[in-house]
Amino acid sequence: MNIFITGGAGFLGSEISKLLSKKHRIYIYDVITKNKKKNIFYIKGDILNQKKIRYYLVKKKIDIILHFAASLGVKNTEENPLKVIEINIKGTINLLECIKKTQVKKIIFASSSEIYGDNKKKIVSEKDLTSPKSVYGHTKITGEEILKTFCRMYKINFNIVRFFNICGKNQRNDFVISKFAELIRKEKPIPIYGNGNQIRCFCHVKDAAIAVSKLLKNGKNNEIYNIGNNSEPIKIINLAKKMIIMSNKKITIKKIPFRFTDRTAKREIYFRIPNLKKAKRELNFRAKINLSRIVSEILQS
Repeated sequence: MNIFITGGAGFLGSEISKLLSKKHRIYIYDVITKNKKKNIFYIKGDILNQKKIRYYLVKKKIDIILHFAASLGVKNTEENPLKVIEINIKGTINLLECIKKTQVKKIIFASSSEIYGDNKKKIVSEKDLTSPKSVYGHTKITGEEILKTFCRMYKINFNIVRFFNICGKNQRNDFVISKFAELIRKEKPIPIYGNGNQIRCFCHVKDAAIAVSKLLKNGKNNEIYNIGNNSEPIKIINLAKKMIIMSNKKITIKKIPFRFTDRTAKREIYFRIPNLKKAKRELNFRAKINLSRIVSEILQS
């Protein structure tokens, strides 16, 4: 198949394109380009450039689109809400407009666990209520609804993937494990927001890429899937302690009240644990890389 990946030069998109290129021809559409690799071709372009996107969808006879282009990161999205809305919502609308009168058969939309907010169930399934607390979360749930409406109207198949804390080597340092690792390397104190009792589950980027590959093969059309690794839920303060122990360095932990951070207590999500039964049952997916291996890899990068 010919697969078009928006934002495909990013952290997750790069891993997915590398895996999918073993069987498919991949066209990465991004503001960043890299050297061409076997079955991977880079197109430099903006998600808001409708004319350019439509041209390549037609010229390259694209079968499937993976829509990963987005503005993300807590500090970035909270400080630049209008930019986030433009890229995440207007960009999605723009892409969907480009699909009309092409041979695109399916679009896979990268959503986020942020859309759940603080759910009373704590361990959330795809059927649970969504209650986003951040600008980013609101743009993602809006993108989901726009996608579903468009695809039903124009009879195009879709899938929505809600990723939970994807991480790994070479991830940007504004994501928690990479951020802690960078501070440990510099032998600086690790800041913990609030009391550090926020619970997260971390999934290696290679496992996430395998999940997307399995989705293309086994996924049911027009369904939503949680993707992550729920085998080792951990409090953020305990994550910091684990990383310090594994680094064999004497690093201190510094608790910082929310009022002195780039987020507020009301904006914080205190439980983020995915129910992955649907992914296991329908995709035959189960993450294999444990937290210790993830931490070790990032500390050594």
